[in-house]
Amino acid sequence: MVGAFSFGLALTVVATGALAAWSVQHAEQRFRGFGEVMRRAPYVSCVVIIFLASYMAWHGWHGLHQ
Repeated sequence: MVGAFSFGLALTVVATGALAAWSVQHAEQRFRGFGEVMRRAPYVSCVVIIFLASYMAWHGWHGLHQ
């Protein structure tokens, strides 16, 4: 059972990675500037995470004072 689960998980991870790589190549051919947007995506993600963490910290701080 463990072997079957491991094989299924490995197959799923490999298939997902291959599909992601194929879709990125397809999107780069179809949309101009897609590569540049994807290079900047981690920075956007960082800003979103900092905003959410700040909001949660603010909410927690005010929750402690009530």
